[in-house]
Amino acid sequence: EVIELFRSTGIVRRIDVAGRISIPRELRKKYRLDEDVPVEIGEDEENLVLRKYSAVGQFSDSSKSILESFSSVTGLPVILCDTDTVIYSQKTASISGKRISDELYEHIKKKSERIPATQVLQEGNVVSSETEIIYSQRKSAVGALIIPDCEREITQSQMDCLKLCAKAIGQLV
Repeated sequence: EVIELFRSTGIVRRIDVAGRISIPRELRKKYRLDEDVPVEIGEDEENLVLRKYSAVGQFSDSSKSILESFSSVTGLPVILCDTDTVIYSQKTASISGKRISDELYEHIKKKSERIPATQVLQEGNVVSSETEIIYSQRKSAVGALIIPDCEREITQSQMDCLKLCAKAIGQLV
């Protein structure tokens, strides 16, 4: 039995002379493909495949070590996400791979300085206590480190540690 993964939208576009194709606005919005968002081009046996590229999603052992060290030193859980998805969650592995909320996405996109308690997931009940945006070496916002609400006061030294970890991971992407 062959399982068909392709789901037609009914939209057909032509490739222009320069080899470009425009992606319809409703699909760009649905998949959060804003201007200057990198898109990875790949292929399977029969198809050309486009997907949003995530530098944070290329999760490395170095990033994992940074997050494990953060939790070990601070005693706090931590969540790593890119601009779409939870990439890593030390205490709640079941949320890895889940889509982040539109509210959190907007904070990352706007590079918000101070992010209030925010719903982390599109569907679920994880709320942030503190959030630090991760910037790539080119200063673009590529994700966030989040301390989920753990009903504990977060100290300034723990926040400083979170900021340092966000900068370190930003250097890796």
